[in-house]
Amino acid sequence: MIGQLASWTGQDNGTRSWFLEFVAKGPPRMRQELEAAAAHATVGVEEFRSWLRETYLPAADGTPDATCSRPAGPPARTST
Repeated sequence: MIGQLASWTGQDNGTRSWFLEFVAKGPPRMRQELEAAAAHATVGVEEFRSWLRETYLPAADGTPDATCSRPAGPPARTST
């Protein structure tokens, strides 16, 4: 997930963020507003990525996976 978030923000290869690329296709009359919103979204994702990498992952290191190790039972019926 850390790598995916870096890709979305352009941190992994120095390109523009996904958000800036997306709004580039918007109407020219709204360019400034769209680019400001895209920049804000990019910063939010960068901050979330940093928190995951610097706070959450170290705190979760060594924690066993919470998934059940036994196989699930038969699937529920989808009709009667």
